[in-house]
Amino acid sequence: MNKNLIPHTKRMLSPALVFLAAGLSVFIWLYGVPTFLSIASMPERVPAVSITEDLKIAPSDGHANDKFGNAIAQDGNTLVIGSVENNEGGVDSGAVYIYEQLNTEPMSWTLSLKLVVSDSVGLANFGASIALEDDLLVVSAPNDLGEVGSVYIFDRNLGGANEWGQVAKISPENGEAGDYFGVAVVLQGDILVVGADGDDEQAMDAGAAYIFDRNQGGSDQWGLVKKIFSEQTDHGDHFGSSLALDGDTLIVGAPFDDIVGINRTGRAVIFQRDQNGFNQWGEVKIIQASDAAAEDFFGTSVTISGDFVAVGAVGKDTVGSESGAVYVFFRNEGDFDAWGEVKKILASDPGGGQRFGGAVALSGQLLLVGKPEDGTSQTGNGDAYLFNYVLGGIGNWGEVAHLIASDSENLDGFGGDVALNAKTLFVGARLTNDHGDNSGSVYVFDLPTSATVNFLPLIVH
Repeated sequence: MNKNLIPHTKRMLSPALVFLAAGLSVFIWLYGVPTFLSIASMPERVPAVSITEDLKIAPSDGHANDKFGNAIAQDGNTLVIGSVENNEGGVDSGAVYIYEQLNTEPMSWTLSLKLVVSDSVGLANFGASIALEDDLLVVSAPNDLGEVGSVYIFDRNLGGANEWGQVAKISPENGEAGDYFGVAVVLQGDILVVGADGDDEQAMDAGAAYIFDRNQGGSDQWGLVKKIFSEQTDHGDHFGSSLALDGDTLIVGAPFDDIVGINRTGRAVIFQRDQNGFNQWGEVKIIQASDAAAEDFFGTSVTISGDFVAVGAVGKDTVGSESGAVYVFFRNEGDFDAWGEVKKILASDPGGGQRFGGAVALSGQLLLVGKPEDGTSQTGNGDAYLFNYVLGGIGNWGEVAHLIASDSENLDGFGGDVALNAKTLFVGARLTNDHGDNSGSVYVFDLPTSATVNFLPLIVH
């Protein structure tokens, strides 16, 4: 952050305070997030609450080592969960489970379909990464085709209502073993981005990301628009390990990137659709932690909502080795499109080996962070944390809630993936033992009232 600038909380808040003093609620933009403010919406400090799940999901046909819950995607009344080492189509071939929410009181998610592809092969890891929007579902199999990788696209009603028929299967042209095309996927509108963090075109394991358009080359052809790299992509960066997309802004993580000879500090790279020309997806900014150090693995996870980006750095040694941290950046901090760092976030109970930031998800003014190894006497059972942009002051990103599993056990991996919407939080625990060792599960939480009562209304960008 540029210390010569007026702190953003003062810049943004001053006009609102005139109205608040008069006892009125006002609508303003806070760092790209539209928000209603009232005196009650800006408490000095509200203690975080610890909450347990309202619902636990584990498939009845689960088996040991399925790792159900390794990936989660949710949109509307549909929830899709990966089971990356499910054996139905061969050893570790993978599957995904599709659930529909039929009731909210009491909360319930009903299994609609277990999806296994017709060309499933052993070790493909179908379900490693998932993206869902409206009636389109994208599922990756990064070990398919001898670790070249593939991505499958499904339409909800192709072949019949809720049949989720396959529209396309995409693999990289001239792909090679070890590309791991599909290690990450993200979908928005007609744009699909696929990470291939082992791609060797720039250098060995430098990585790449592929951008596809639904109608490139014809209707529903999902043709390649561009294969992108960072201007600084180099040997072993694993660019493309994580992805996030909102509107015309794309974030790509490179968690093994070296900065000036410091090993594996990590970076994230921001691209804009029309940077350097129409639909060119040009590089805008490389972001990194203000306190970057070796083995931080900054960029392990990335998320974007509006003008905010959050990046996980699971190796950060802030409070013990690999305690982890999450860094928040704002699009216009420091200058227009400067993407300056505005906050470093830690867990309220940080400690060594926790890997806080292993998963991140932003929605409006809420940030959900997974910590899949909690570093307690039950090392590895995991936690998740919910933060709010205005808790403790505008821009403070205060901790609202600490999410824990009611049946937490050692090495559950709770927090390995997370997702949220305006009402519900989802946390994956791919190593729980409901149907054998590492069969996996997903925990579902109602959004705590402390996240909404004081900060009404919750606005999702």
